[in-house]
Amino acid sequence: MAAIIEDGQTLSLGQILTLVAPSASGAARKTTETRLSRWTQERVFKVLGKNTRTGSGHHRLYPMKEVVLVAIAQKLHAHGLRVNAIENITITLRSSLERHPSANQIDLALDWIRSGEPKKGAARQIQDEACLIAFAQVGKSDLWHPINPKRRGQSVTGADIAQHEVTITLNLRLALSCLRSVLLKDSG
Repeated sequence: MAAIIEDGQTLSLGQILTLVAPSASGAARKTTETRLSRWTQERVFKVLGKNTRTGSGHHRLYPMKEVVLVAIAQKLHAHGLRVNAIENITITLRSSLERHPSANQIDLALDWIRSGEPKKGAARQIQDEACLIAFAQVGKSDLWHPINPKRRGQSVTGADIAQHEVTITLNLRLALSCLRSVLLKDSG
């Protein structure tokens, strides 16, 4: 399937909020919107054009690869990671998307989402394992580096993760499932 960096769709911040925080309303939605706006202003996320500030009279439009990164960041934030850690993970993931189009864990997870859920439990377990991505903390800092499995192209295993004192493991299929409607609309 197509790499997410080749997807020409763009979404506004309001559209992204509807996808990544569908149950947020009122103050909770405003808090999430303010956080994502601040992260965009601080260049954690990239928008089309040069304007990262609000109030310009134009909606900021995020390319789909950034929408995916926002969805991941939203999950990381919901589980207590600070912005410095999220920024470092986002930089690493963006680099992987750009260096290895269609051959990175995010594109593989998006392919699974586009193709639908497997009906058999064994197939779902394989899918979940193929969509895992893990990061290990560098010392006690906010820097995180990806945990690479022994063989290129293979998913991260429990043994890979167990070698590190502190790790973050994401099931990208679950973390990105909030984007399903946009992904299916684009492919259909």
